[in-house]
Amino acid sequence: MLKRVKESQNTELVNRYNEYSKQMKSDVEMRKPKYYRNKITLNMNNPKEMWKTVNEFSGRENEGSRNGIERIVVHGREIADERKLASQFNEFLTGVGKILAQTIKQPLREHDQQSK
Repeated sequence: MLKRVKESQNTELVNRYNEYSKQMKSDVEMRKPKYYRNKITLNMNNPKEMWKTVNEFSGRENEGSRNGIERIVVHGREIADERKLASQFNEFLTGVGKILAQTIKQPLREHDQQSK
């Protein structure tokens, strides 16, 4: 489509294309945080997929990549220090286990007594 717009040399068409393109990029950027939050939540039971998602949104494509997350906002505070970022991710990811543990139902006592 971009090729057709450029070839047409119609300035009105080019301007409209540029406006739509800019709006689309803005919409995508605005929706990314919710998308990744949902994706992490859905993968809470699958550490491999959850880390894949974390690496995806951090821009980390492979082990050697250094262009990760530069800052996050936690409870309205912006965190940019690398150690504090790592600590916040660690806190979040270790909290996932506690949340999952709370969702596991305890076995009935009667059943435990009968199996002995």
